[in-house]
Amino acid sequence: MLTAITESCIENWDLVDDYGIDNDDIACELNTAWCETILNTDISESEKVDLEVNFEYWQNEWGSYFDMARAALDQGWDYPPLKQILQGNIN
Repeated sequence: MLTAITESCIENWDLVDDYGIDNDDIACELNTAWCETILNTDISESEKVDLEVNFEYWQNEWGSYFDMARAALDQGWDYPPLKQILQGNIN
């Protein structure tokens, strides 16, 4: 569902502004929604590949709005500094 919403926003990017909504706000909200989805869902390797391809395409169409989601997809909860923080080792 989130893929369909993202693709629709990209396809109608030029029309969004006509409704008084800031395009950057929409892109930011989508990026956040993708991060939450990625970090709260078990994603298979094939799904990761599909998402990587989608993010690359969307980023080319929209700009660098999906950096946070791409980092979440790449690092997940396994990012070593994050693991240290979650274990209470804050330096």
